Amino acid sequence: MNPQPQRCELHYLPLFWDDLNAAVSCIADTLQNPAAATRLLDQVEKAILDHAEAPTAAAIYKTTRSRPLPYY
Repeated sequence: MNPQPQRCELHYLPLFWDDLNAAVSCIADTLQNPAAATRLLDQVEKAILDHAEAPTAAAIYKTTRSRPLPYY
């Protein structure tokens, strides 16, 4: 019998959304390349979903505070 995989909860920092929106806006508007902006969004989404499948495969993010669980 296979044990259930550990479920992890994904949280996005507001800074992530700010940076992503800024990058997409710059590519689409300033560089006038909306297709590249769409590709960036697709690739970011794919990377997030891939990481969600195996979150502990990534390196542990070292923080200055003590946390009950590691950040990946």
